[in-house]
Amino acid sequence: MGSNHGRIPQTQSLIEALPLRDRLSANHRKPSESLCRETPKASQIVRISTKLKSHLHQASKKP
Repeated sequence: MGSNHGRIPQTQSLIEALPLRDRLSANHRKPSESLCRETPKASQIVRISTKLKSHLHQASKKP
């Protein structure tokens, strides 16, 4: 039981170790902006998924 107590404060101190400015900017950045920047376009996703499907289909045909 004694070993569990040390874990929670560790993560808390990790969060506190971050500079306040970084924490604030991470919280207040618009989620939609970062999502648009990081996720590929929907057409790209569809193209990739269709490629994967065709590859899987061909692989399943092989004896």
